[in-house]
This record gives sequence, C-alpha cells and structure tokens, in this order.
Amino acid sequence: MTLTHDPLMAECPFVGYPTGWFIAAWSQEIGPGEIQPRRYFGTDLVVWRSDSGRAVVMDAHCAHMGCNLAHGATGRPHENGLVVGDSVQCPFHGWRWDTDGRNVEIPGCDRTSRVRMRTWPTREVHDRLILVWHDALGRPPLWEPPGIAELDDPRRWYLATEDCAWRRISDLRLPNVMLLENSVDPAHVKFVHGSEIGRGEILTADGPVFRSRIDLTYRARDGRSFSNGGIGVELWGMGLIVTRLSGIHDIIQVVGITPTDGWNVDARVLNVARRDPKQEHPSPEARAVIDHQLYAIDEDASIFAHTRYRARPPFLPDEREDFRVVRRWIGQFYPPVEC
Repeated sequence: MTLTHDPLMAECPFVGYPTGWFIAAWSQEIGPGEIQPRRYFGTDLVVWRSDSGRAVVMDAHCAHMGCNLAHGATGRPHENGLVVGDSVQCPFHGWRWDTDGRNVEIPGCDRTSRVRMRTWPTREVHDRLILVWHDALGRPPLWEPPGIAELDDPRRWYLATEDCAWRRISDLRLPNVMLLENSVDPAHVKFVHGSEIGRGEILTADGPVFRSRIDLTYRARDGRSFSNGGIGVELWGMGLIVTRLSGIHDIIQVVGITPTDGWNVDARVLNVARRDPKQEHPSPEARAVIDHQLYAIDEDASIFAHTRYRARPPFLPDEREDFRVVRRWIGQFYPPVEC
C-alpha cells in the first residue's frame, strides 16, 4: 500500500516520505564485517559495517545485474551477504563496492567499472544509533542530529548495553504524523497512559527540532502517586523522538520511527535510567520502569493502527493552537504537493 492509497490517511496533507534523519539500525545490530537487509522509504537497502568499523547504508541491488547484496545462494558463503575488508561483495558475480559506492574489484578483470552504487548519508551517534538521511528531492543533509548529552555521561546514567532497555518492532502501522502530534496532546496522556496531567507548553517550534513539555503526576500500578513529574519532548524531524521523563525515576527514552512502506514503520525504543551512585546497576524498581516504558508505544500503536487522520478536527479551544503549531512544523519536512 502506498502513502496515497491508504483510505485512513486520505485527508492527510503530508504526501510522500519525509526529509530528515531516521534510525537504520542500532549500532549493536551491525558488527564489523556484518550486513543486513532493510526496506525503508519504499526502497530496498543494505546496512553494513566495514572491517575498520564504518557503518554504511547503500542501495541493496548491485549496479551490475541487480542482485540484492544481502541475499545469496543458499548454503554458500555469500548467503547473507559478504563484507570484504572495507567493501561489500555481490553474491552473484563477485563485484566489490567500497564504503563510498565505488567499484573496486571485478573478479577475472583487470579493470573496474565507473558505475557507482548509491550510498546514503549516514551518521553514527553515541555508538548506539546508526542514522540515515532521507530526502525525496535528493538533497544532502540540511541539518545535523543535535545529539543527546546524557548518552555521553556514564557518571550520571546507566549506559552499559545490559543496563539499558531495548526494543525493535518491525513493519508496524504507525503513521509518524499522528505519533508526533502526541507531543502537544496532554489529554491522551491521562486517558491512555493513566497519568494525571498539568499544563503543557511548546518550548521551541523553529527549525528541525521541536520541543515541548507536559507536567504530570504519575500513577503506579499499585495506585501510588508521584507528583512533580514531567515529560520533556524533543522531535528531531519526523524520525526521532527524545523524551526525558522525570518523576518515579529519571529516564531518557529514544524512539525511532523509520518508514518502511506506506504508513508502516520500523519502531525502535531505547530507555536509559539515571544512575544511583550507590548502585552499580539499575535497581529492580528502576529496571521495572525502563522495561515498562518499552511497551508504552503499544498503547498508542493499537489506536493509530485504526485511526482516520482528520485534517480539520473540532479542536477544543485550549488545544487548537498547539495542534496548529505542530502541524505547521511537520509540514516543512515534506516536499510541496504538485497539483
């Protein structure tokens, strides 16, 4: 299903795959010498890491005769693709392509081809996220990922891989325009997620990063209340949501929503807890909180999977302006619609 043929999204004014940075893989998913297939933005891709450690996102189909670089003959060494040093080798005829997409070897031939594979702009941040740049107009990156300072501060945060909470949900119907509108929707936080809400406000709505905050009181499963809590949200374009939760335990949550086909996405969630100087690892209570937050996205996803996008909903007076602001901000990441 294409973006334009989803009846539930017929009213949505945002057409096509958005511009911006998106998670192509967790860093830990792609070790040196490994390659994996992906399908993002309606396109077959491969994500691989050279033996020297560079992460690469490349068109999947060999420029020679179209073989998918991550799929070879069953039972052969190339069955799941093959990285050779700082190049990837085609499973069909053995042509090798380097990290910039140049042909560096043709077996049995004393020359190489001038044809190049398309490589996608890639950034690896905090040794945790491999980000890929997408732009429907083919422009190079217009801005850089702002970064998450906490992920470089092991003195204050539990950053060891085993101390973090990780999740990936493949090919989930979750229109990112709906999920990003949650950043200005405190009413849903109360009704869906069970927290008492205070005020919400937009902090920044200029440029590629949108910031908002919602004050709230958490309610634990045993009925206890935790006041003076809050949700600080950063939207990095349409692809990443960085949330700072305070209250029961301070948590950094990173949510990646990378379009696959149509309005489906690969969703990834990473949760990190603030360090207790008396504890080498998160306490059982902190661990329970960061693990539980992995599944909060399910509560929204089960709703959005069947929700019809309303271009002109009957907003309440106290919510109208915030929704208008976030929708205007979202519009910058989509190319103009040709009439």
